[in-house]
Amino acid sequence: MTFPVLLLASVTAVACASPGRTDAPTAACAASHPTVATTGAATGNTSTDRWHTLAPAPASLTTFGMTTSAWTGRELLVTTLGKAGFHTAAYDPARCAWRTMPMPAPGTEPGMTQQAIWDGTEMLQFGVVNAALNPDSGTWRPLAPPPLDGLSTAVWTGQQVLMWAGDSGYYEDFDNSPDGDEDGVDNVGAAYDPTHNTWQRLPAAPAGTSGATTVWTGTELLVIGHRGAAYNPSTRSWRQLPAIDTSGASVTWTGSVVLVVGGTHSDSNALATAEAYDPATNKVRHIAPMPSGRSLQSAVWDGNRLLVFGGLTVPAENAMGDFTDAGPGLAYDPRHDAWTLLPAAPIPGRTGAIAVWTGSQAIVWGGFSATADENWLADGAAYIPAT
Repeated sequence: MTFPVLLLASVTAVACASPGRTDAPTAACAASHPTVATTGAATGNTSTDRWHTLAPAPASLTTFGMTTSAWTGRELLVTTLGKAGFHTAAYDPARCAWRTMPMPAPGTEPGMTQQAIWDGTEMLQFGVVNAALNPDSGTWRPLAPPPLDGLSTAVWTGQQVLMWAGDSGYYEDFDNSPDGDEDGVDNVGAAYDPTHNTWQRLPAAPAGTSGATTVWTGTELLVIGHRGAAYNPSTRSWRQLPAIDTSGASVTWTGSVVLVVGGTHSDSNALATAEAYDPATNKVRHIAPMPSGRSLQSAVWDGNRLLVFGGLTVPAENAMGDFTDAGPGLAYDPRHDAWTLLPAAPIPGRTGAIAVWTGSQAIVWGGFSATADENWLADGAAYIPAT
């Protein structure tokens, strides 16, 4: 069994604000970039779902490194950080066009990841580079670095950034165990106040809390994992969550439940299983599994369905169990507890791609291919569901 090892530098952190509405691509946009139309499998009628390729990204956006993104409600901001330096560009889906942004001052923090958060006005970047970009003016300003080490995730509450550094399998420091479980991994959080440019440590989570995936529900920060917990910033208090295995899974908030789909089994097989966690009842229930196993896929919620793109899978005919890029995307409809295939995308399969829902389309960009000659990908496409 061969399991793909994603280098630390390839970790993709995707952080977005709540979905906003954008105009559908113009006719000129669609004509400039090929469109693929297929009869909608989800409905069985003559309506069509469509894909169209994105305009080529600026050459400076190389995905051989850490990649972050933020959806502003109008543009997708993409930052890549690697051997070529720290570069940012903005993609406007209404015009199918990119524009480059200036570079910030060189970072000085020894961060292991880069996080991006959209706060309604600026893209806040934390990690190796700690700075805020105003895309309207094209200017950067420095930010206070977070007081956390290791791999982290971050969410925007509408007032502050909540950051969590949790078990991930990459970070080990046996001389520093602030969470007290002596496993060498931080399981601690901090809150960033953008008004005062200050950080404050969160109260200690319940003993033994572990998890490297976070979701913001509108009232709580959910730390999803084998021993998850929920943090309420209004009361600065925690509560315990049931155990959920998120290894290699996509974790998506629908507005009422968390959908945890796919992942990697202990024997390195890609999983087809899916679960739904309801924070109102604090219960986890199984939902219909995917048609086949996937791991490290990207997923977005379009308001009605979970859209899953890319990931890694193990073909049934592959006796050695080597991973390969998954096939066409999938859509899960919770109203019928059923999965359907999406039309084939006009771009190669990939893992760890940026995926955002704009309000009318899903944009998929970048990522890593297990089979393509050029493993690091810097292209993308937009999926437009039938209306």
